[in-house]
Amino acid sequence: MYTVFFKLGDDITYDLTSNGVLTLKSLAFETARVSKQESFSGEIIGDVNVERYLTNDGGDGGGRYWRLLTAPVTRNSGADVTSIYKHWQNDGSIRDINGLGFGTDVWGSNATYTMEANGMYYLNPGTHNFRKYVSSAQTVGAWTNVSNTYTEELFSDTTNNAFLAFIIKPFGQGITVGDPNTSSTGSVSTVLSATGKLRFGSVNVSVKKNRFYLIGNPYASPILISALFSSNSNKTTNTLWVLDSKLGSFGGYVTYSNGTWSDPTALHNGATTIQSGEGFFVKGASSLNDAVTTNFIITEGLKNESVSSASVFGRSAETNELLRVLLKKVTNNVTSHEDGSTVKFYAGGINEVDESDSEKFSNPAGTISLINGTTKLAIENRALVVAGDEVFVNVSNATANTNYKLHIYTENFTFSGTATLHDLKLGTTTVMPIDGSVFEYPFTVTSDATTQGTRFKIVFGNAILSVDDNANVNGVKVYPNPVAKSGSMTLNLGTLENNIYNYRITNILGQTIQTGKLDKTELNQEFTLALNAAFSAGLYAIEVLDQNKVVNTSKIIVK
Repeated sequence: MYTVFFKLGDDITYDLTSNGVLTLKSLAFETARVSKQESFSGEIIGDVNVERYLTNDGGDGGGRYWRLLTAPVTRNSGADVTSIYKHWQNDGSIRDINGLGFGTDVWGSNATYTMEANGMYYLNPGTHNFRKYVSSAQTVGAWTNVSNTYTEELFSDTTNNAFLAFIIKPFGQGITVGDPNTSSTGSVSTVLSATGKLRFGSVNVSVKKNRFYLIGNPYASPILISALFSSNSNKTTNTLWVLDSKLGSFGGYVTYSNGTWSDPTALHNGATTIQSGEGFFVKGASSLNDAVTTNFIITEGLKNESVSSASVFGRSAETNELLRVLLKKVTNNVTSHEDGSTVKFYAGGINEVDESDSEKFSNPAGTISLINGTTKLAIENRALVVAGDEVFVNVSNATANTNYKLHIYTENFTFSGTATLHDLKLGTTTVMPIDGSVFEYPFTVTSDATTQGTRFKIVFGNAILSVDDNANVNGVKVYPNPVAKSGSMTLNLGTLENNIYNYRITNILGQTIQTGKLDKTELNQEFTLALNAAFSAGLYAIEVLDQNKVVNTSKIIVK
């Protein structure tokens, strides 16, 4: 029996009873939800079927994604079976409604696994496609493989568990049974269905200092992210991590902090809610007393009724100054998105790592992080940009012998100076635009470990120099500035005494790129300097020397 109370008038409460047949449907474009429980509502007794549609198409991985998933129900009576096998594996039955399949197969790399004993297939080579997270006092917990879906509870009397899952097809279609078993190719969308008692009322999750926790949205409704953190002030770092199926080949982590998402290309970017059936990570605040457990509370008031449950999500405005750093993979001349991280600049920001910064979770494939000290960040909060600021960029888990690109751009930027990308592996520098246009930098990852890691840094400098900016008491000028790397520039020696001078052009690392002689015989004499082939885009200095004494230095930008 399932009973729901509806208020249709000022003083009238109606009961709706369903004998275990009420289903909250989930389709490609919409998912049914239950709004917040009002004061006039009564107890809800009985079971409801809750569905979660998974779109398994598109993407570089061919629709095969890792996700964080849960079912927003608990056990209704002690006799109910709550295992993964019973619910998300359809209790072993092939289920199809009008061509739409249900459930998923589960597998692992243990040779003892059988469907009869474990509810799982043995797959070798392969990996476990269902895992659970165990929080640890060591800050970062550990993933534990699900090894028996007959005994692994999808939900219990008191909680709905969340899992890391790799789901490619409906139950009965994901594995080609044979000797050996193999994973079937391609992907097919599926629906996960669980039957139990819907969760209502406040839900408490115990958190401790500096520990990560994987939480399943307890409600059959989207919940508001900003309100989740504002109602739990000082209990967590106000950062949320979720898996996004749009990122990388098989899905990747995207991070939320104070209204900003780390990757602007993610499905979640701009999201205001956590969806029904979605799992998410939070981290206990460093200010908590580790000897005491604190309750992170999720309440009915967080349910959102204005955002569609179809996919991910509504959008919110972003007004901070942002630097977006994205990683792209190039395969057969086709560029696909892998990952992204974001620097947020604002008045009052702190350049040292603190709890406003969001740590980076590594992805199954290419991962791009911001490095501050020894900490990898997905979102780095900093003070407003000033000349001399540096942002370090780390690439990891990239595929050897593969071409990649950095895509870097700004949003809402007010800094009027310059930005230069340093490739620390190659020792090159390239001037970047900071006007919102996308800067693209190609590079290659090989088996050499130094082609990954903290290979890049972005350095902010003073404003682009004009002819007047380069003028000094001697009237020495260089123009045009910036100058094309295959072009020429004019050096005017102004009022320097007539003499034989030398010039030297060096890059930002102090390496000499070009030299020459200047025989000055008249006032304001000009010399045309054709740049040699060694120049790449970047910031340089041109020095005028009287014998070994530098009498003038001007900065030039090569583009």
